[in-house]
Amino acid sequence: VEPVLFDWDDETTWGAALNGADGVYLVKPSSEDVTEVVGRFLSAMEAAGTGRLVFLSECGTQSRPDEIAERRVERLVEASALKWTILRPSWYMEDIVDEYFCGPTVRNERRIVMTTGGSAIAWIDGRDIAGVAAELLVSGGSVGQALDLTGPEALTLAQLADRIAEAAGHPVQGVEESILAAERRMRKEGLGEEFIAYMTRIGQSIIAGHTATVTGEVERV
Repeated sequence: VEPVLFDWDDETTWGAALNGADGVYLVKPSSEDVTEVVGRFLSAMEAAGTGRLVFLSECGTQSRPDEIAERRVERLVEASALKWTILRPSWYMEDIVDEYFCGPTVRNERRIVMTTGGSAIAWIDGRDIAGVAAELLVSGGSVGQALDLTGPEALTLAQLADRIAEAAGHPVQGVEESILAAERRMRKEGLGEEFIAYMTRIGQSIIAGHTATVTGEVERV
C-alpha cells in the first residue's frame, strides 16, 4: 500500500489520489455544498480515467425528492459516464454502541430511543457493507445498479431492545420518540436545522417501512 494524501477540502490533492487508480469507493463529504463537491470529484475521476465507482448512499434515498441533497448526489452518480454501483445500506449495527449515536444511552440509561412508528429495521454490520464494496471494486459486477444492503432479519424497536438486553445481561428499554419530540430534543441540544431536517427524513423513512425489507444482496455479491 502506498499512502496518498486526500482531502475533500483541498482539490489539489485529488489528482494524486486518483493517479493510477482503477476504482474508487466514495463516501460523500459532510459539507453544505456536497452536491457541487461530489460533482467536481466525479469529473476528476472521468478525467483521470478512473472508471469504476462504488458509491455509499443510504437506505430509502430513492424515495426522497430530487431536490434533497442525498438524492441529488445519487442523481449525479447515475448521470456520470462511470461504471457505477450505488450501495444503500440499512441502519448500521455499530450505531447501537457508537459514542455519537445510541451507545451512551444504551450503556448509561439502559434505553434505546428511536423514531420508528412501529416499523422494523433490517440492521446491517459495517463489515458486510465493506465486504460488498471490496468485492465489487475488485471483481466488478452490479454495474449501473443500486443495491439495498441489509442484515438477515428486520427487528422492531422492542425486539431490538430484547436482543441488546440479552447480550448485555440486564434489561434495556426500547423508547419510541415521535418526530416532533425528536425535533424538539435536537433543537434543545443545539443541533442545526439542516441536520434536524435530515434526521426527520430518516425517521419518516423508517416509519414508511423503507428499512423493514430484508434483501439477499450481501450474500449474492
